[in-house]
Amino acid sequence: TPLKGDTEQALASENDLTPEELVNFSYRQVSLFTLARHTVSALPTMTLLDEHYRSHPQIIGFSNDRFYGGRLSVFTEPERLRVQTDPEHPAVRWEHVAGESVRPQHGSAFNEAEVERVVQLVADFTSGYEPPLSIGVVTPFRLQKERITEALARRLDGPTLERHQVIADTAHGFQGDERDVIVFSTVISSGAQPSTVAFVENNPNLFNVAVTRARSMLVIVGDEGACRAREGLLGALARYAAGLREPDPMAQGGEPETDDEQLLLTHLIPTGIRAISQYEVRGLRVDIALPDLVPPIAIEVDGSSHDSPDGSRLLRDVYRDTKLRRSGWVVFRVPAWRVRLEPATVVGEIVSMAAHNVGDLHE
Repeated sequence: TPLKGDTEQALASENDLTPEELVNFSYRQVSLFTLARHTVSALPTMTLLDEHYRSHPQIIGFSNDRFYGGRLSVFTEPERLRVQTDPEHPAVRWEHVAGESVRPQHGSAFNEAEVERVVQLVADFTSGYEPPLSIGVVTPFRLQKERITEALARRLDGPTLERHQVIADTAHGFQGDERDVIVFSTVISSGAQPSTVAFVENNPNLFNVAVTRARSMLVIVGDEGACRAREGLLGALARYAAGLREPDPMAQGGEPETDDEQLLLTHLIPTGIRAISQYEVRGLRVDIALPDLVPPIAIEVDGSSHDSPDGSRLLRDVYRDTKLRRSGWVVFRVPAWRVRLEPATVVGEIVSMAAHNVGDLHE
C-alpha cells in the first residue's frame, strides 16, 4: 500500500528530518536507487542497459523517446509475440472512456466507467488465444486498483483469473513484472482535480513502469481528448497512440545525427529519391531510409567510432541488419570517410541498387 503523505510527514518529524532533508529521503517520491546515487560518493559509473528484447517496438518506442533519449536499441521480434499487430491494429492503442474522476477527501482516486471498460477488455482477452495470454491491469491509484480487482472477481471465475495470470496493481506493484497484455487505467477525465493529474504526471519513473510492462499489447483506458490536450506525460502518450493509429508518413524521421549523414542526404536530393533521416523501422532508427523503393533501402553511415575493441558494436550491427532484412529492407553500409571523399560515387551505387533491385552491399 503506498505511504500516505500525512504518514510520511509524521515519520519525518519523529526522525527529526527537516523539510529540505525530506526532499531527498521521501519514500513517496524518491527511489532507493536514486537515494543511493546521491548519497554514496564513490558509486561506479552507471551503465545503461541499452539493448531491449522484451516489448513490441511500438510499446517501448514511447519510453525510448521520452525517457531514454532514443538510446535503446530494440531487438524484439514482433512475429514471436503472442498478439500480432498490423497498421490498423497497433501494439499501443487508446480506449476512449469519458468517465468521471472521483477523489474522496481522504484517499485515492477512482473512475467507475474505466473500471467497467477495463473488466470488459480483460474478459475479451481471455478467449481466442492458446496457450492463454497473461493479462495485467496497471493504474496509478490504489482505490482504482481495488475496485478493478473486485470487479474482475465478480466477472471472471478463479480458474480463468489464474490461467491468465490476471492481476491488477499500481505501478509500484508492477515493477519487475510483465504480461503479454497490459491494460493501463489512467483514471483521468476532463473534470479531474489538478492534484489527481499531478500524481500521474509528476512520477515519471512510475509512469515509465506502467507503460513498459506489456510484451505484445498496451491498451490505455481514459478520456483521450482530456489527456491529449495536456502538455505532460498523459498528453504525450495520447498523441503517441494517435500517431500509431493514424501515422503521418512525412513525420517519421528526424534530424541527421552526423555531418556525414547530412552530406549524403544533400547529395541524394538531385536523384529525386525520397530520403528520410533517422527513420524508424520496427523500433530501430535507420541513419537514412529510402522507404519508397521496392525493396526499401536502409543506409547506415559507419563513423570512425563504429568499431569497438570488444566487438560488441559489430554484434549489434549484425542484429540490426538481420532485423531490417526480416522486415523486407535492403541494408547498405558505407564508411563515413567514403561519404566525405567520394559522395557522388556512393550515391551512384545507391541509385544502381535501386535500379537493379540487387542485394545488400557492405563495405
